[in-house]
Amino acid sequence: MTSCYRAAREYLALGLHPIPAEGKVPIVSWKEYQTIAPHADQIDEWYAARPEANVGLVVGRGHIVVDLDGEGAEGLLHNANGVLPRDAPRVRTGNGYHVYLATNESIGDRIGLLTAPGGKKPQVDVRGIGFVIAPP
Repeated sequence: MTSCYRAAREYLALGLHPIPAEGKVPIVSWKEYQTIAPHADQIDEWYAARPEANVGLVVGRGHIVVDLDGEGAEGLLHNANGVLPRDAPRVRTGNGYHVYLATNESIGDRIGLLTAPGGKKPQVDVRGIGFVIAPP
């Protein structure tokens, strides 16, 4: 039993919609899991067939992810008078952080909020539909 498999089962128990991924690419179609959660036996099958798979989370349905990408992204947000809740779940990514939030609003796929001059990092965007790679 891999750590990603265990995490997928834990995310499912928390009411989230986990799916397997290879690198950052979903192994299964994520769109059907926007409205329904996978069954525990599906997760078992996915990870039995691909034990090395990462775990991704389908966002939407009241869950969004703020993507703080690059050194200084949170400072960029702060300078624009943006504040993220201190107690929001936050995970380190390869280039910054993902901050997980609950919302009553429905938003689009990816909304760019802020970017450094010249369109380079740091950047802040919101993922409202789709999926993100989750820990571990």
